[in-house]
Amino acid sequence: MRTPGKAVWLMILMSWGLAFFEYCLAVPANRIGAKTYSLAQLKTIQEVVTLVTFMIVAWVLFGVKPGLSQVLGFALIVAGAALVFKSPIG
Repeated sequence: MRTPGKAVWLMILMSWGLAFFEYCLAVPANRIGAKTYSLAQLKTIQEVVTLVTFMIVAWVLFGVKPGLSQVLGFALIVAGAALVFKSPIG
């Protein structure tokens, strides 16, 4: 779904609108989540959700399927994120 015919200013407004909507959800979510999760865990959740969302949008809207190296890289990121939620060693 490439949009070369759309004005750049329209694309910028749409992008900022999406970012504003995400921010409006993120602030209360972080305030609520801070009662249960550490700051590192909250940031990890945010990054994993962003990565998954990006992958879905790239695939559905732009037809860019993740290759094997991307899937393996994402798997390593998820493994790293899982470590953040483990109990501290020692």
